[in-house]
Amino acid sequence: MTARCVLQKMLKFSARNCGIATSALLLALAASVPPVRAAAAVKADDSPVFLSIVSEPLDAEVIATWKGGQKKGDAPLSLEVPRNAKVHFEFRKSGYVDYAMDVIADQPQTVQAQLKPAPAPVAAAAPEKRSRERKHRKDRSAQPSDGVVDVLGDLK
Repeated sequence: MTARCVLQKMLKFSARNCGIATSALLLALAASVPPVRAAAAVKADDSPVFLSIVSEPLDAEVIATWKGGQKKGDAPLSLEVPRNAKVHFEFRKSGYVDYAMDVIADQPQTVQAQLKPAPAPVAAAAPEKRSRERKHRKDRSAQPSDGVVDVLGDLK
């Protein structure tokens, strides 16, 4: 609501509830307030928007790109982008799966990303297990025989 509209409403209220002098004063004040021009409204739409970027875990590498700009840094960080710009975010951190998302910068907002831990390599676990089994077998064969037979872990 513009200042002129507020003054006009106050003028109507004062005409009903206050004296003529108050109404005349508000009328003079309303006449002195210039109307809002369309150009001023357009400039407000061109104003930049601030975005705050956070990640879980912290310190993820962030690459933000939009038409006419780019910014790199470690989360948390903040940046200023043109209003209504489509911003593409890429999040990376060692030991975690990369994550990407798009945001329309129509208002100030917080952009959040939760990175998931990278799956453990399956191939690396299998040789380790085999080496334990081999050690265990070697230890069994090195023990002197006492006449007791161990079958599948049960002594007989």
